[in-house]
Amino acid sequence: MIKSLRQQSGSAVIWNALGQYIVQLCSLLTAAMLGRLLVPGDFGLIGMICAVNAFLVLFANIGLTTTIIQHRDLDANDIGSLWSLALLLGMVVTVLLVAISPFVTYFFHEPRLLNVAIVIAPTLLFTALNQIPLGVLQRDFRFRAVAFSAVISAVGSSLIAIYLAWKGMGYWALVIQLVIRCMLNLVISTIMMGKWVFLRWDLALYKRLYEFTGSLTGFQVVNYFHRNMDSLVIGRVLGVVSLGLYSRAYLMLTTWNSALSGVIMPVLHSSMARRSDDLMALRRGYLEVVLCMLWLSSPLMGIIAGVAPLVIRIVWGQGWDGVVVPFFWLALAGMHQPIYGTVGSVFAARFQTKALLYLGIVTTIFYCVAIFSGLQWGINGVACAYSLMSHLLFLPTMYVLWCCILKGGVLELMHVVLPPMGMGWIGLMLAKWFYHVIIYGDVTMEIVVICVVAFWFVALMFFLGRLVYPIVRKYTVNTD
Repeated sequence: MIKSLRQQSGSAVIWNALGQYIVQLCSLLTAAMLGRLLVPGDFGLIGMICAVNAFLVLFANIGLTTTIIQHRDLDANDIGSLWSLALLLGMVVTVLLVAISPFVTYFFHEPRLLNVAIVIAPTLLFTALNQIPLGVLQRDFRFRAVAFSAVISAVGSSLIAIYLAWKGMGYWALVIQLVIRCMLNLVISTIMMGKWVFLRWDLALYKRLYEFTGSLTGFQVVNYFHRNMDSLVIGRVLGVVSLGLYSRAYLMLTTWNSALSGVIMPVLHSSMARRSDDLMALRRGYLEVVLCMLWLSSPLMGIIAGVAPLVIRIVWGQGWDGVVVPFFWLALAGMHQPIYGTVGSVFAARFQTKALLYLGIVTTIFYCVAIFSGLQWGINGVACAYSLMSHLLFLPTMYVLWCCILKGGVLELMHVVLPPMGMGWIGLMLAKWFYHVIIYGDVTMEIVVICVVAFWFVALMFFLGRLVYPIVRKYTVNTD
């Protein structure tokens, strides 16, 4: 008897959550250890090349994973055609990065980037090819294989990076970590896919999928500047050390985003793709997702922002005081930031990729204005401007998604969004008072706070799984 889609979804949530938590825990522990072995300039150097790498990969990662998930009628020949396209695009952008490496060096005023760009270039090819097995595995709800690939590649590359940093290789430890992680992820995902793919070209298929992938790629290009303009500007104007400090603060934000939205959205996207015509089911389930994520994110991030100095001292150790203020502002943005990670999946599930592109253009313009406005105050000003703009754009973005795409009501949305956001600000004020009045300089109280926050985080992750499981079931229908 074939498993029902409900059973598949429940299993997918468990495996995806397990994989994400292990990967994020590994990343956080690795970052903490490397923070004690390397200097801010090493992280800043990698931040520069990653900003360039992230732009080029957009032209290789043209939404093929999403395409495979969304278009369930693709057969083995179609998958082979998409793999061939990914191979071609990956090779092109890999060669392109090597070719423009002198310009990258000139742009950032950093000669060391020349060799780093050449060594890191193959990751573009690995990332492009990995779209195909990742899309097939997610479409078929084989999230155990996805989790296995992510965990092995993350743990293996992290151990190598720590060893190389301990041996004194500096920023090369981070470079090699990126290369090995992308390579391992591709190899393991391809093996787990269990299907042979062959070179073949189908121009008719490419043309049929262009309307969907074209707008989606356009959004990814626009969203790149939303996500990376701060790193580009800081690296260009303020230098490698400032970018290293800022990137460490930003890493804490992305780690939490991935731990939360990374668990829910891959499974929900695959589920929503199967129920894209049932608007009521999509609306009901998505509202519960937003409610769940905001109550998990807003209060916790508010409290973490309130004790930002303690968090930085614990995670990064001594010598990273310059991270405290940027981390404070970015943690405030993290109160609702995981919700932004769900926007693309909802638009894609409703085949509204053009609307997603237009929304991305408008919001990116606002973010760029904010970043350039805050630049005169250094990384603290950039982080503050980014956080404030994120809060200003949150409700308008949710209005477009909820009222225009999912056809929901404004009052219903406000009823879900405002209470957890309010609790986040209350948690911030209480945490700041508690830190400065009670635990400041008291080692015993600091240890108590660490234990409480750690327990709360584990408890929240447990309840996340308990909450997400019934939500995902509402998106699915029994296929027995």
